[in-house]
Amino acid sequence: DCWHGVLVEDPYVNLYPKRNKVLNNRISGTKAYGVAVYLPETDGNTDNQVRDNKISGIRGNVLTNSAGMGVYVVGAGALGTLVRDNVIDNCCINTDNENLAPGAIGLSGAHGCVIESNTIRGMTKYDGIRVVSSNNCRVQDNDIYMPAGNTTASASIYALDSDFISIKDNAIACDATSARRQVWVRSVSKETLSPVVDGNSIKGGQTASILELNGANMTTLAVKDALVANN
Repeated sequence: DCWHGVLVEDPYVNLYPKRNKVLNNRISGTKAYGVAVYLPETDGNTDNQVRDNKISGIRGNVLTNSAGMGVYVVGAGALGTLVRDNVIDNCCINTDNENLAPGAIGLSGAHGCVIESNTIRGMTKYDGIRVVSSNNCRVQDNDIYMPAGNTTASASIYALDSDFISIKDNAIACDATSARRQVWVRSVSKETLSPVVDGNSIKGGQTASILELNGANMTTLAVKDALVANN
């Protein structure tokens, strides 16, 4: 009945967790997050790593049902966090809103992070990877399969209000009956600058766009200087 499997947290006493490695754990059935790196106060690059974990069945039935991520990285102090080679299955089971960053892997206000070579399966609710207000991040070489029946996902990979994001060389697929987007780069509260969507293998559903870049309007909230190539 734990909230988290592993929590790396800033205790708000000017002590910043750095160079921690969360490796080779099996985590399932927690209420909030499988692994959380929660560092709202910044002290440069903290070089934390979340690698080679197997995470499944994260419920999200706390924090007004806003939680539920397999790996959740949040805050300016999480600069440079590496999330790599994790296998994540069926998170956000009871999540019912988007107040945080619901997905198998969620970033919120965490810049310069790398999400690489993870395997994501069985997300019956919400996204595979969701990056919110996190600049200069790289989402690369991940393998994502989204099942049928997920009606709450924005996309398999969803980048919101995040500048200079690179979404590259991912293998993305969803069940043939799905109507979700596969890659969505979106501006809602600011201009989004220079996203790169390159070299991805994408197999989509029926009615939604395979790949979509858009802003809340085309002037003040546009996506600008995007590169979309080799998909």
